[in-house]
Formats: sequence, C-alpha cells, structure tokens
Amino acid sequence: MLYLFLLFIFCLFVFFLSEFKRTQKIYLFFPIFYITTILYVLGGTTVLTFAVDAPFDLYKQITEESLVYSCVTFVLASCSFYLGTKLSWGRRKRNKFSSHALKITNQKLLLFTILLVYIAYVIGYDIQSLFYRQGYIDNSNNRNEVILILFFILSPFATVLIPFLQKKHYMYLVYMFCYLILFSSSSRFAVMVPFLFVVGSFLRNNTLGLRLIVFNAALAIFTFVFILQIRYYPIHGLLPNITSLLTHGIDVEYIYLGLNYVTSFSVFGVAYVLQNFTHNQVAFLISINPLPSGFLNVTYMLEVLEMKKSAPMSALSVLTLAGYPILCLYYFLSGYIYSKALRELEGKSLFYYIIVGLFMLFTLFSIQYNLRGLTRILYFTIFIYFISKFTIKVKL
Repeated sequence: MLYLFLLFIFCLFVFFLSEFKRTQKIYLFFPIFYITTILYVLGGTTVLTFAVDAPFDLYKQITEESLVYSCVTFVLASCSFYLGTKLSWGRRKRNKFSSHALKITNQKLLLFTILLVYIAYVIGYDIQSLFYRQGYIDNSNNRNEVILILFFILSPFATVLIPFLQKKHYMYLVYMFCYLILFSSSSRFAVMVPFLFVVGSFLRNNTLGLRLIVFNAALAIFTFVFILQIRYYPIHGLLPNITSLLTHGIDVEYIYLGLNYVTSFSVFGVAYVLQNFTHNQVAFLISINPLPSGFLNVTYMLEVLEMKKSAPMSALSVLTLAGYPILCLYYFLSGYIYSKALRELEGKSLFYYIIVGLFMLFTLFSIQYNLRGLTRILYFTIFIYFISKFTIKVKL
C-alpha cells in the first residue's frame, strides 16, 4: 500500500513539474517543494533508510500510520494551494514571464535599497557581535528586535534584487557583502542569499545558467551544513567562523543531518503532533489573530503549541489538528492570494519583488515555522498588495 502511495506522490511530482514548465508560474514552487519533501522522506524510509535520522530521534516515536497521515497532510496542503492559484487566474490571459530580460533603470536607488536593508541588520544585531561573540547568541549585547524583524520581512525583497545590478563587479561584491553578514551571525537565514539570488536571476533573465545553479546550490548546502556544525561552538562571529572552517572543514555527516533536518524532521514532526496532541482552539485563534503580540496571550500559545522543548509545532501540524477543512481552506486562500498578487504586479511594480521574497519565505518556512509566524507573513503580503494598488507604480 505504501508503494502505491509513493507512486501516486511521484505522479503528483511529475504533474506539478510539467505545470511549471508549461506556465512558468513561480508560485508552483510551493507544491513542488511540498511533494519533493514527502517523496524524499517516504523514499528514504520505505525503500531505503537515508531519511530516518532526524532531531529528537522522531522516527522511532511515530507509527507508520501517523507517517502516512502526515504525508497526506502535505499532499492536501499542496493541492489546495494549487487549486487556489487556479481560481485566481479567472478568465484573464495567462501572464507568463516576459521573454525579454527585465531591467531596473535606477541603479543607484537599487544599490542603495539593498545596502540599506543589510546595513540596518548590522546596526540591529550589533556590529561588534557580528565580528566576535560568546556563543551563538551573546546575551550580553542588546539586539534591536524591531530592526531585526523589519530585516526579516524586507531582506527577501532586497536579496531578490541583487541580480538586477547591471555592473557585474557591483553585483558580486554586494552578493558577498550580504552573504558574509548573515554568515557572521551563524544564522540559517544565510541560505536564503544564494537561493534568492537564483530566483532573482530567473526573474530578470527568464532563464538560468547551469554554472549559476550549481554554484548557488553548492553554497546553500555548504552554508546550511556548516551552520548546523558550529551551532554549539563556544565562539561565533565572522572571524571565528572563518577560523573554524579553515581548521575543522566540513563534517560530511552533517550533510545528511542538514537535509533531514529540513525534510524528515518536518514530516516526522507533523506525524508526532497528530499522534500525541489534540486541537486547542484558544491557541489556534491566537495564532491566526492579526493583532500585535502585545494584545494577545502569546506566551500561552507558545507553551501549548510546543512539540518538544525548543521545538514548536509547525503551522502545517496545527492546521491539521484544527481539521482537514481548515487546513485546505488556509492553503487554498494562500494560493489564491499569492498567485493573484504575483500575476497582477508582475512587470508593473517593484512591489512584485517584495511579494516574491515573502512567497519564498512562506513556502520554505511553512513546514517548520509556527502558525502565528507564518500567518504574519501572509498578512504582510496582503498589506503590501493593497499598498501597491494605491501607490504610483515604480517604473522598471
């Protein structure tokens, strides 16, 4: 039975890939990412064993039935999202990416915008801590949480725009500058720099070179593995991190651990939650409430929606506990919102690139991020969309 289910998932994978090839819609990355995740996990647990190892040794704590239900949840979420994108097309002509390379004429403003976002992060994080600090997070330095939250929201937009710098030496210097800042913080968010650079390159040129894909994929994998490897080192920062890399290199065991952390831990986590927890309506309503945290009992929500110590329940698992209709409705609306916003703003406004960045955050973080954090990304997307409707379009 599992093998038939695995075959069905593979057929879905082929279907979504063919849809992306046919339509070139960037929001199809969401169902492709979800289906790829469960294809990796099911294949690595039923046919082979490479996907078994995960944090908290979760695989040994779940049943086969729970694992299947978890995979069904991923399928429902991806299909609901896809159906939402179909609804947003309506009767309008499909708007594919332009066959011509996109350009942003105001290069000075573009460069200033990218650098401003990342320099703000340096200020908010504390420049001294980025160079050298005790532990992953040095509690002796007061970081500006407001600035860091704003960076978290705006950085995908800024990073996607890096390939639009027309002078290559500027583009590569800015790329390296942005990457090293996040590398210095030992943050897994550094993976987003090469990933979003590829996305931005595709948006600009409507094509991707093999060397660009291979280099950025290798950098993303290296970054994620290295950040996991040094997570509990006593000293962090730009100089200590470089020293650790030159001294210890990369432990190949962390390659599987890193990949399984993203995939297996996400699928096993949903299975574990479905097996051991029940729906909490109060915590659920707090999670989707658009009001600022100061008006809500967020502490209660975090305590109740905790899967393991320091490991919150993912948005996917919380939505599933609320019921399959709620799960499908949430992702259906998400698909509708993102496809509508991206379709209407493409080639017309720089707000398009903000929403592309937010969409990538929404997609990648949805399998592990808590529901309140994920929903705030969705709310911010809606806010940006309406702002774009009432402002003067920025000429590309």
